Amino acid sequence: MVAAARTRTGYAAGLLAGAAVAGAALAVAGPPARAEGTAEGARQRGEPVLTVGVTDGRDAIAPGEETRYTVSVRNEGSAPADGVVVSQSVPAEAHPVDAGQGGRTEEGVVTWRVHVAPGGEVTRTATVRLGPTGGEVWRVATTVCAQTDPDHPPVACAADANLVKGAAAGPAPAAADPPRPTALGTAAAAAVPGALAAGAVLALLLRARARRAAR
Repeated sequence: MVAAARTRTGYAAGLLAGAAVAGAALAVAGPPARAEGTAEGARQRGEPVLTVGVTDGRDAIAPGEETRYTVSVRNEGSAPADGVVVSQSVPAEAHPVDAGQGGRTEEGVVTWRVHVAPGGEVTRTATVRLGPTGGEVWRVATTVCAQTDPDHPPVACAADANLVKGAAAGPAPAAADPPRPTALGTAAAAAVPGALAAGAVLALLLRARARRAAR
């Protein structure tokens, strides 16, 4: 629920700016405008409605340990979602070890392309190893986002966090519900995970723009 204290080079500005924007929006206006009514309208128009979830089924991890994340993408709409880009960003202190089901890894981001039928769900897995943290990082988090178009913002994001075993004590954690699939607007209502997701969204957009500019 709290991002790692350090971020990958090139991601720091995006994560911090996204966290600030999401935090300010939550403080002033509460959860984002996207609500169930919007999703219902998409269903009536015959459009896909995606939600995503991510979990490794644990609450803590030690440096040197590996953990396996399960990423789920569900289509609650009435039309198929083709060519969905699913991206998982891992903390700076960790690195992907294995991305199954055709996943590709680049600079700490695992990416899959999936097809999700109406009412269907697909899952993908990624194994991640936590490296040395120097005792300075007390929590690490991963964020997953789904895009129906690589050149447009994600339509849904979710995050999962673990305590780092043996790290110096951080702020007292707040009570939270178990991780569950969330739409982008709903996930942001969890405050800090929402800020993390917003930062990841901005970082992914900045990376996509940089790649297009380099061509």
